[in-house]
Amino acid sequence: MAKQVFLKRWILIGVLTILAAIAVGYWRKQTYKGKLISTWFKECYSLDEVVSDRARQAVYDMGVRSVPVIMELLQARDSRFKQQTIDWTQEHLPVRLWFRRDEEKQSNGRDAIGFLNPEARRVLAPELNQILYDTNHCKIAARALAVVGVEGIPHLNVALTNADESIRLQAVDALANYLSCTGRVTEIVVPNLCANALNTNQDFIVQYFAAYALRNINKRADITVPTLLQAVRNFRNYDPATSMYMAEIMEGVAQFGTNARVAIPDFVKALEDTDFSIRGEATNCLKRIDPEMAAKMGIQ
Repeated sequence: MAKQVFLKRWILIGVLTILAAIAVGYWRKQTYKGKLISTWFKECYSLDEVVSDRARQAVYDMGVRSVPVIMELLQARDSRFKQQTIDWTQEHLPVRLWFRRDEEKQSNGRDAIGFLNPEARRVLAPELNQILYDTNHCKIAARALAVVGVEGIPHLNVALTNADESIRLQAVDALANYLSCTGRVTEIVVPNLCANALNTNQDFIVQYFAAYALRNINKRADITVPTLLQAVRNFRNYDPATSMYMAEIMEGVAQFGTNARVAIPDFVKALEDTDFSIRGEATNCLKRIDPEMAAKMGIQ
């Protein structure tokens, strides 16, 4: 009997030792210089400049150690029970309890990417690509790849050609609204963005985001200007409310200056548009593309 008790005791000690080792290993992976890596991420945006500067440098220095934590945060998903608990407490309790929603975790992970060093970005990009085609994580993965920048662009470029419209939507949205890099590297996405901007067989919002991304990238006038012009014409076929989107894309054409002279006939015609915002934007565009001609036309 005593022998059995002794044996069970050592088995229990062995199990506890293994669990403790696992816990220590997990803690080491989750910490850097004695602080949770996720805490370093949050402190990057502290209002205290000293705290934020120290945190940003720490994220840069920790390099690839931050990648598993970022991936964990980006894939965070609240359970149904947690969602219901949060909703119930907010509705019934006079004091709000603090819960970290999955959106907050995902945001912290995505925002931290901006402070990673080049090596960490190179390691992170293929990891993000692995979840880019998962419907549960497609949106956050695409946006994270856009924030990664140079290393993430090739993956988004491939996604622009995917047969699934929802994948293309997230890719164009990321390139339109979250792209963190500029320069020649962004030129590789221009042809595929042009194809999406002109594809009227897909949802309007995909076309718009593709055109908006081209506007922001502002490269390859030879194919971008004609594409944006045709996109503006196509937008007219949708609800009149798209005039706001049309004006934004027209402004994108004008950014090319004299390289957008091909757009002059369209913008002259737009001066007679029934929508005030379109007429106003056409006036501004003509002055940017050809100031001398605009002055001769009496455009103020």
